[in-house]
Amino acid sequence: MSCPALIRLLPFLLALHSVALGQRMEYEDYLDWGEILFQRGEYRQAEDNYRSACILKRQAGEPHPRARFALVHSLFALGFYNFASNNLRLAVLDFQSPEDLEVPLEELFPSATAFKDRLRSLDNYLERVRSFNGDALTVKAYVLFKQGETKAAQAIFEQLLESDSEDPVAHFFLNLLIPPELKEIPELLTVLPDGPLARRAVTRPAPQVGPPAGVRFQEIPSLSSDKTFLALVR
Repeated sequence: MSCPALIRLLPFLLALHSVALGQRMEYEDYLDWGEILFQRGEYRQAEDNYRSACILKRQAGEPHPRARFALVHSLFALGFYNFASNNLRLAVLDFQSPEDLEVPLEELFPSATAFKDRLRSLDNYLERVRSFNGDALTVKAYVLFKQGETKAAQAIFEQLLESDSEDPVAHFFLNLLIPPELKEIPELLTVLPDGPLARRAVTRPAPQVGPPAGVRFQEIPSLSSDKTFLALVR
């Protein structure tokens, strides 16, 4: 085995050693296990570990956007777009710093072919549904954003705002995609529904910490075990 491969396996081996010694799995252990399993194409097991990391931090009352974004990636790989979209909303509400967005997506798949296959499955799903599907479109826009396809991602986020002017994910990513020279502080630019280039500055309150009004948390049964994970529902 090559040295780089051993380095990538090191977090996994350390976590395995902790379990063998009867030690409790920690937050970083779950993330490391999830990453290794994801790279092996074991998306269901990766989802379990990412979800466990989220639950561990939530129980401690601590923000955990990195684990939440990772959970979104595993749910995308599994084709569970509604759960992925819900958790993406939670990740945005929990956002702390730009580093939170550095959780890898395409790079974690076993191969470029594996990633393209999952993306093709999402596209096929959108074609089959035909009618507007906000959850799947949200996931699609996010994946495009992660790929650096910013114009395509922006177009979908603007479409989502036309459907829901308070969509937190669309607002969050459009604010990131708007060129710096167009931003006015402390005002935020909001894309209007009358065209992708029609923008105006509107005064908005400071970002809300926690879920917006009318939103509650609900424990959703895991798709691959008898455990549950946190989802956002209205």
